[in-house]
Amino acid sequence: MYYMTLPQLYERVTLRSYAELRYIDGRPEGFGSGSPFIMAISGLATSNSAALVQDFRVTGSWPEPRMEEYLKGKVPDTTMLLGVAFRAAIDKMTKMKSFRYYTYPKARKESAS
Repeated sequence: MYYMTLPQLYERVTLRSYAELRYIDGRPEGFGSGSPFIMAISGLATSNSAALVQDFRVTGSWPEPRMEEYLKGKVPDTTMLLGVAFRAAIDKMTKMKSFRYYTYPKARKESAS
């Protein structure tokens, strides 16, 4: 039964990144391993399940890299590594029909008046 439902589980994949740490039972999410977001990208890039994906969405909030690095002509390593991981995963998505990428606006701190 499992092998029959697997294709439907991967038809629509949404990956979410959160700017703040999230806790489950008092421990940071992903405690003892990596970020669940990065682990999901890695799983798609290294397994055959990416070939089942038809609708791929990436959403969330990421900290902005420091502008000084860009002004010096350098793209931060973390930005480059994330781009390589996404490219590897997307290259395996041979049935992909749609891709959406959107970010949440940063929450503004309200000033007390």
